[in-house]
Formats: sequence, C-alpha cells, structure tokens
Amino acid sequence: MSLALGNLDMRAIPVQRTSLASQRRTARLLPTAAVTVRIPGLRVAVEIRDLSFGGFALVASRRFWKGMTHQFAFAGATGYEVTLVAKAVHCYSLAAEGEQKFVSGWEFMAGSAERTEAAIGQLLNIAIER
Repeated sequence: MSLALGNLDMRAIPVQRTSLASQRRTARLLPTAAVTVRIPGLRVAVEIRDLSFGGFALVASRRFWKGMTHQFAFAGATGYEVTLVAKAVHCYSLAAEGEQKFVSGWEFMAGSAERTEAAIGQLLNIAIER
C-alpha cells in the first residue's frame, strides 16, 4: 500500500487490528534510508523501528516508562538533524538472543505545531526512498 503525504510517496506498514492499532492516528512508515536517532544526555543505543507524523517506535537495550518524556535528535544521511520532544506511550520486551531489548512507542509532543510538522515532514523526506 502506498501513501501520499503532501508530495511524498511512501510505503505503509500493515497494521494488525488490535486495540492499540485502532487508536493510532497516523500511519506508521518504515524508513528505507539511513536515519539515526539519539537521546541527548542519555547513553543508550537506540534504533528507529518506524516513523510517522504522530510519533515513532524505537528498539533499545533499556525500558522506557509510559508517560516519560525525552528529547530525540534525528539525523539523516544528508546531514539534516532535528531535535524533537516525545512522550512514551508504551514499551514491551522483545525476544532477542543473548541480550534484552525493548520496543517503545513515542508520541511527538506539541510545541510549535508548524515547526514540528515541518521538521517531521523534512525527516520523512529523508527517511523514505522515493
């Protein structure tokens, strides 16, 4: 399935019909280009799992508690970087051999709506191959 967001053409991730999925307000997209994310001030390796205008999901070696907020610095291969604040909405353990991993879902916090939307749009432009 292909989505059109503005002038972007992206592949949507199929979403299973669960109570959490039915609450989702925006489609999740798989980054198909190099996008890195880090949490300034926190020494933990994180990997982006999916991204949308509403938020994103990460895989990390530690648990994040529902309701906590952090700043996240997203960077694309082009050098574009944006820092946005997000709130944890869920976290669960991921079965992994040898080390414990967690998947956490984050919702972008309202700041300047225009700035946040523009930054996420630019990030999605970088993250999704055309």
